[in-house]
Amino acid sequence: ALPAVLEPVRVQQLAGLADAVSRGPRAAAVRLQQLGGGLHALDDLCAVHRRRRRLEAEEVGGPRDVDRFQVEVALTSLAQPGVQFCAPAAAKVLAQRCNDYCAELNAKWPKRFGAFGTVSMWNMSDAVAEIERTLDTMKFAGISLFASYDGKFLGDPSFDPVMEALNARDAVVFVHPGTHPTNKLIQLPWPGFMMEYLFDTTRAVVNLVFGGALERYPRIRFILPHAGGLIPYFSWRLSV
Repeated sequence: ALPAVLEPVRVQQLAGLADAVSRGPRAAAVRLQQLGGGLHALDDLCAVHRRRRRLEAEEVGGPRDVDRFQVEVALTSLAQPGVQFCAPAAAKVLAQRCNDYCAELNAKWPKRFGAFGTVSMWNMSDAVAEIERTLDTMKFAGISLFASYDGKFLGDPSFDPVMEALNARDAVVFVHPGTHPTNKLIQLPWPGFMMEYLFDTTRAVVNLVFGGALERYPRIRFILPHAGGLIPYFSWRLSV
């Protein structure tokens, strides 16, 4: 977690701060002062810098971790909250930075790591551009999408430019579930991931099938985690 002093700093401003932290605590302090945080945070930034160096030395997230859990190959992807919590411009940059980090892992340990690319779905042209970069240039294993965005499920015509780009590349799409805006109206005290994630995946699959997206884009290969939501248990009902 970031030190409390960094919490007010806007997401789109963190790029320069992160780069400054990588150069050392003094450079980070100067950058933070430029952002309005003042030099009083120097001790916190030093701690961040030392922790980052320690994690890099221990190769956290590298082969040592996957070996400990007896994982032969790990494919990374960004789950909730993704990048959509940012404003469109910041979401685009954050997706790029996540993909750059995954590319570094892949380059450092090519036999142990792969990646599903992250895209911002605020703007279809930005999403298509990042699909082109991650699949054509970075050679990622596929793309990670969420089952729904702001109430619209995969298969909605507004997402067709992304589907066209994925279909043209015979892409693998890993579908992460999320929550729907209407979930807030459900008067249950249980967290969304207990049930709503499964329903989110299920609704996306139903929309992809009955909305005709699978027929329009037959070359996309979808991976549905969490046992495919509820689809395996009531596919007979859908077949009616």
